[in-house]
Order: sequence, then C-alpha cells, then structure tokens
Amino acid sequence: MAIVFTKQVGATAMNNRINSVMRLTEEHWAGQYHHFAPSYGSDECDNYTDYADAVPILVTTLDRLREHGPLGPVWFRFGHPTWQSLADALDHPDDERAFKARQRRRDQLRKQQLEQEEQQRECERQEAREQWAAQEAAVEAAREPDPVCQECHGPLESSPFEYDPREEDAPPADGAHCAGCRIQLAEPTGRFGRVIRRLVNGDERYPRR
Repeated sequence: MAIVFTKQVGATAMNNRINSVMRLTEEHWAGQYHHFAPSYGSDECDNYTDYADAVPILVTTLDRLREHGPLGPVWFRFGHPTWQSLADALDHPDDERAFKARQRRRDQLRKQQLEQEEQQRECERQEAREQWAAQEAAVEAAREPDPVCQECHGPLESSPFEYDPREEDAPPADGAHCAGCRIQLAEPTGRFGRVIRRLVNGDERYPRR
C-alpha cells in the first residue's frame, strides 16, 4: 500500500501525520518478530522478522515525488529507518533470508575455528611424538651395548627368559666367554681329548683304528 500526502503543511505537521498513520497500522505492517540464540549453548543472540502475513505500507509526499520522481528515494516504509527507492523500500533486509545468510557465515567461521583447533591439537601431538622419539633415541644412544663372547662373538649371557641347559655343565662365568665356549675351552686339547670330543659329539668322520 502506497500513501501520498498531498496537502501542503509544515514539516512538523507532516511528521505527526505520518507517525499517526504508522502507529494505527502497525499490526498490519510489522510482521512477526523472532528472537533466539542461533546455536545451542551460545550466548550470542540473533533475530529476524517474518513478513509472510504483513502488508508493506509506504508513504511519501507530493513535493518529494515532484523533486525526485517515483523511482527516486521518495518512499518511507513503516519499519525502515530512512527514505528509499521503491525497490529498496519493498525489500526485507531483516527477514529470515538475511538471518540464514548470517547463519551460514557463522557456521563457516565456526568450521574454520574447529579446523584451526584441530590443526593446533595435531601440531601438539606431533611435537609430543617427536619429543618422545628424541628421548628414546637419547636413551638408546646412552645404553651400553650387550657384551659379546670373545670366542664366538655371540651373546655373552643367555636370555633371562629362556633356559640354557649348557649353563649347568659349563665352568663358572669368566666375563669373556659364553657357556658353550667355556665348555669347549675346558675340554682336553690333546689327541686323546680330541678323540673323546669327537665320540661325544658323534663325529663319524674320525677314522677308527
């Protein structure tokens, strides 16, 4: 609905007339106001107006129409803050469409924030992994190597988790040879000893006489 005030009156009287019509028709043009938090648990509030059942009411004066023409900024829509062109006056900058656009921006910002937080957490986890790896490497470098047998260069001592029956027959540990080498080193080295060793070991290649 467009209303044109044609009577020549002063500025104060004209404003009073416009304000009177605006108050009397507010229930028809105001629309339904919605106010709520845009996301759960947020302290931020937003709002929009539903104009589905509202009737836009625009007013102007004959002097403004003569000065700017009907397409100029001569229309004042009830509920809008200033004089506008007809297209702007019929627009709804505070409706649900505008609210959804703001909500999309909020969602995008929130997504970016979550991604940045996840990247920060991943950087912290990576830093923790690198620190742990550096500590393990330092401990490994500081650890003395396991002693080896001077004879066979194998492990000097058997594993504490596995039973080695040779330990029972071997001479006492000397800190230089494993149990197997201590047994061999303790055996006789003469011809008779070699014969006994071959017989014990089952070496059939030894010539019998």
